[in-house]
Amino acid sequence: MLARAVRFPIRARFAEVELADGIRGVIHAPSAPYLYWAGPSAIEPDLAPAFLAAASTARTVVDVGANFGFYSLLAAKVNPAAHVVAIEPNPQMAAILAETIARNAAQIEIHELALSDRAGMAELSLAGGLSSLDRSRWPAATPTTRVETRRFDDVVDGPVDVVKIDAEGAEGAILEGMRRTLECDRPTVFCEVSAENRRAVLAAVERAGYQARVLPGRATLEVDAATVVTAVLEPEERDG
Repeated sequence: MLARAVRFPIRARFAEVELADGIRGVIHAPSAPYLYWAGPSAIEPDLAPAFLAAASTARTVVDVGANFGFYSLLAAKVNPAAHVVAIEPNPQMAAILAETIARNAAQIEIHELALSDRAGMAELSLAGGLSSLDRSRWPAATPTTRVETRRFDDVVDGPVDVVKIDAEGAEGAILEGMRRTLECDRPTVFCEVSAENRRAVLAAVERAGYQARVLPGRATLEVDAATVVTAVLEPEERDG
């Protein structure tokens, strides 16, 4: 694919592509070169099918760290009746997200802010798809901007059925800010877990009466594992 991209660079800003089997949509091609050139199999093959299955019957789907809008758009396409909420703090990506939604005539609610465990303001790196509130993740000389932070529970109205969180290290704080949603709505949560946030994520899971399993095989998430994984967090009462 790399050779193909070098030989045939992306010239279109927006292009229609296959998002999943039988589902097509218009995306910002420079933000998703792998999807543009290789198709949906190149986009998180462990997460995308599980997310698609969960979103297909959901009433409300929330995409935290929506980036260019792949998961928001996928949810809106597979389940037009769902209330889809996209949350993206990077103003540059939020503008691309808004144009993507408009070009697809999709009914998606956008919030340009960062979710955390408290309301306030914070510094965000502007590193494209790797924007982060975690200073340890900032590349040298990365530009930053001030963004609003709010709690999930204060932004999203329930009932919430499915949540995807990919926030470059802020996942633990986001889960802390959605205590009420976890306790009352019991959504399925797809969450990126890394060495930095693993203990905070597992603490939130235990507090809420959830279990954490690693995709795709759904092995139990271990405290000491160091690799970045995608976990599905589900209420314990669903086990079995």
